[in-house]
Amino acid sequence: MLFCDIVDYTRAASDHSPLEVFELLGRLYTRFDALIERHPVYKIETVGDCYVIAGGVPDPNPRHADAICDVALDMLEAVDGMALPTGAPLQIRIGVNSGPVVAGVVGTKMPRFCLYGDTVNIASRMETTSQPMHVQISQSTHALIDPTRYEIEERGEVALKGRGNMRTYFVRRR
Repeated sequence: MLFCDIVDYTRAASDHSPLEVFELLGRLYTRFDALIERHPVYKIETVGDCYVIAGGVPDPNPRHADAICDVALDMLEAVDGMALPTGAPLQIRIGVNSGPVVAGVVGTKMPRFCLYGDTVNIASRMETTSQPMHVQISQSTHALIDPTRYEIEERGEVALKGRGNMRTYFVRRR
């Protein structure tokens, strides 16, 4: 699971017109949507500035953790040169976690494919505790990725809301 958010989005959104924010998100999500076409991942949803992707669903993929890390690193590159309506560089934060989920379509009015479980919650917490322009991964993702493909920096223990401390890592391209 991957969660991506824009750094300082709330402030930027409140200081600018809805049209400016809409246009920014449109440009950003168009770039992200093009990226996921090149990776075996699945876009789950966008809510405001939050972009959510999963690997290994709906089709199983034994290398899902690598696929998610690859698209995450591509996302960092995709925002290069983009700016907030203020003119400040657009920065994102990305968090990744791996584990079991329950997936399915819920609802009858505007049904959506959704994922549920602790894996989803931890992925979200990986994003909120990450740093701007970094991809933070959990211990479970770290155990699944091919370490020869990435530069991995141990971040140490990070306090996750409602979860206690968890060992995390930053992942970069080699």
